[in-house]
Amino acid sequence: MLVSIVFSLFWNGEHSLAQTTHPCDFKYGNNEADSIQCKQNIKLFKDGHDGYSIINDNVRYTAWQEVVRKCPCSWKGLYGSKAKSILNELLHSEMDSAQRERYVDTLIWIPMALHTYFPNDFSYGQALLDQIWYRRRFRCRTEEAREQVFQDYTAAFGMEQEKVPYNRCADYISLSKRQATKKGDNAIFLNAGK
Repeated sequence: MLVSIVFSLFWNGEHSLAQTTHPCDFKYGNNEADSIQCKQNIKLFKDGHDGYSIINDNVRYTAWQEVVRKCPCSWKGLYGSKAKSILNELLHSEMDSAQRERYVDTLIWIPMALHTYFPNDFSYGQALLDQIWYRRRFRCRTEEAREQVFQDYTAAFGMEQEKVPYNRCADYISLSKRQATKKGDNAIFLNAGK
């Protein structure tokens, strides 16, 4: 009897802990209607056509937003190159500056969302590196912003060490060279290469 009570407490505690630490209750939404809609929107986003005609990036983006909102754990590809490519296309064709900023915010948000919903596939350090790269690309308009990005890169490199992708290394080296030139301190550049 005592063993079954202890086992029951352990099982219920472990089961409830697993439920509270996972970011999604259900992979494809909260009910059957969500599940059907989620799968249809994933197909729209992924394939770029609705079975009859090719759809534009605005429609694909809207489908993507619905999937991210209702079933963010459904597919890792939601946060991959296709979403970034669509956002970049929309960003470059958008004339409204407020909407452009929302697209940039979304690009910056994507890496951390990937880490949040698929932590075994994408580390926190990788998410930071990608966020920093997008911040540098779109938000480094002042020297203070460049300095902050450089400091953030340095911290993120410390987390990932040898797992840093080449393009992030090249970006970091380029930024460190700029910082060293600006401050007249070659040690900044030399330390970045380590």
